[in-house]
Amino acid sequence: MKLLMRKGESIILEPIMNVEIVTMNEYSSSVLADLSQRRCEIQNVDTRGGNKVITAFVPLSNLLGYSTSLRSITSGNSTFTVEFSHYKAMESIFEEETIKRITGF
Repeated sequence: MKLLMRKGESIILEPIMNVEIVTMNEYSSSVLADLSQRRCEIQNVDTRGGNKVITAFVPLSNLLGYSTSLRSITSGNSTFTVEFSHYKAMESIFEEETIKRITGF
């Protein structure tokens, strides 16, 4: 499978989600640090009613367990919404991992 994908010059598309997080100012740097570990693209950091509003594009596979993580980081003082945005070609370094996970070799 790996050889076929390389020879056929196939690409793997991954779903990218639009995430909006509303958090207190004191937690914003911790939230941004956590997002950076999830291969996100920060789109905007804004202020709304004394809170920080962070919008970002994040691969769906990197959002598994995010609710628990956000709750832990912010002591339950944040909310977030997720909606599908688009598909994006997966970076080659992550393609290898994905193919190995799916095929077992």
